Amino acid sequence: MCTIIGVYRKEKNNLDLQKAIEYSITEEAMLNKDGFAIFADEFGKKPYIKRLLAPSTQVISEALKYNAVHFHGRQATTGEVHENNVHFWNIGEWIFGHNGWVREYSSFFSEKKDKDSLTDSYLFFHEMMKRGYVKEDKIKWDKIDRLADEKSFSGRFVLINSKTKKAYYAGDWNAYLIGDGEDRVLLIASKKISLYKQVNFFGIDFTHQDNELNIITKDLKGVFCINYEEGTYTEILPEFNETTYSVSKWVWCKECQVSHSSGCPKEDAENIRYCNTCYGYHERGTCSILNRNKKKVAPTQDDIISPQ
Repeated sequence: MCTIIGVYRKEKNNLDLQKAIEYSITEEAMLNKDGFAIFADEFGKKPYIKRLLAPSTQVISEALKYNAVHFHGRQATTGEVHENNVHFWNIGEWIFGHNGWVREYSSFFSEKKDKDSLTDSYLFFHEMMKRGYVKEDKIKWDKIDRLADEKSFSGRFVLINSKTKKAYYAGDWNAYLIGDGEDRVLLIASKKISLYKQVNFFGIDFTHQDNELNIITKDLKGVFCINYEEGTYTEILPEFNETTYSVSKWVWCKECQVSHSSGCPKEDAENIRYCNTCYGYHERGTCSILNRNKKKVAPTQDDIISPQ
């Protein structure tokens, strides 16, 4: 899945810390090869935003000259690999990045793949804005939470207002407080990341994880706001969109061109078909979700009948 990292600080004097952050962002950018975006901002400076297909160390270095830096690395599941589908889209002063998927808009579970389609993330952002849930600095989080449930949203997102200098985080996040004194850095990430110190000796660059960076970690969840101009944190909601399913065990099948969690049944039995209710393969009339008359969710292992 995609990776999102937010970096916030007041000073940029610690060179070791600067290099460690730069190295970590570069590493995540290389792992998420389907799109690279950076939005950097600071009071009194013109915002810096780049949306590219391939990571650029020059862009990362330039962005880290700002006090607030937001990074997104894309790992495509829905939508073609194209610059239009790189995250940090903006509608007005609002900028959006997502880590996860939105089932209603996703082709990840579908028999038919539209390589030219927009991403599920952008379609969710567009719908949220179209419905008027985000206006100026007034956000209707209760309605966004219901929209997330309606569209089977999973994961987390960041919504940044370039005018008010506020970044809103929704979902569960990993927070890191790094360094001491005025050089301290707050780093918020969508996954657990490693910070490394680089040392050059005899012209050889060595990289290792370094406890001297003095890292303190904390898990954050719900909805919260980072005002990166004032340097403040505000909790808005204690919980946001409890995910009802997981695709951690699902794999992409080259044979039938769809993701499923059991062995591919396509050529094993003629009476097994793709089910639009549970989004899996099983014998006709045996869909456990349809029979239980439950809401459409991704099936569990028990919901898919695998032919013997």
